[in-house]
Amino acid sequence: MRGESFAVASSNNSATKNALEKLQKYGVDFIAAYLGNIENKRDFINSQKPLPDMSKWKLEQQTVAELRWALKLRYGELCEKIARQNELAALKQELSAQKHFLSYSGRIITAPNPAAARAVNSSRHTLEMWLMCETYEESARRKGLIAFIKSILERLGLIGGRTREVRTLLEQYPREYLIAFLQYRFYELKIVELTQSVSALYHDLESFDFGAKMREFSNRVVQ
Repeated sequence: MRGESFAVASSNNSATKNALEKLQKYGVDFIAAYLGNIENKRDFINSQKPLPDMSKWKLEQQTVAELRWALKLRYGELCEKIARQNELAALKQELSAQKHFLSYSGRIITAPNPAAARAVNSSRHTLEMWLMCETYEESARRKGLIAFIKSILERLGLIGGRTREVRTLLEQYPREYLIAFLQYRFYELKIVELTQSVSALYHDLESFDFGAKMREFSNRVVQ
C-alpha cells in the first residue's frame, strides 16, 4: 500500500513459513516471495500465477479512518489483557512459592496459636509485626522520659497500634516462637490474598475471551 517492500527473517524456517501461511489463508500470498535457499527460490519462480484484479481494493478514506480507530482500540485492549496474563502467571508462581514456605514453617508451630496474632487479617500488617518482633529491643522501651511518654501514648491508643500489639504478645510468648508464628501467619494470609487475585484475573480473562478478540483484530487487519 505504501509502495515499499519488507523482509521477514528468522533463523527458524518454520517461523517464516508460518508468516507465508497466514498470507495464504487470506489469499494475499502473491505479495510475498518465500526465499532463503535455492530450492525455495526455484519453487517461487515456478509457482507464479497471474495477479488478481486489485482495482476495487482501495477503501474510502472514512472507512480507512474507522478501521484504524477500531484497530487502535482493540490493540490497546489486547495489550492490556496480555499484561494481565503475564501478571496471572507471576501470581501463580508466587502462590506456589508461598505454599511451599507455609508447608515448611508449619512444621515448627507446636504451641497454642496467639489469638491476637491470629486476629490480624492482612499479610502486610502481619509482616509489620514480624519485623517488629525481630527488631524490638526490650531494654529500649524502658529507657528515658521520651520512651515513658511514648509508652503512655501507645497505651492510650494515640500512636503505635502495632507496636503495642507486639509488646503485649512478647510479654506472653517467647520471641523466637512468636516470630515463627507470624511467619506462618504471613504465608497463610498471603496465600489467601494471592488466591483471590488469581481468581479475579481468571474471571476477567475468561469474560474477555482473548481468542475471539484476537481473531476479530486479525480480521480487521485483513480488511
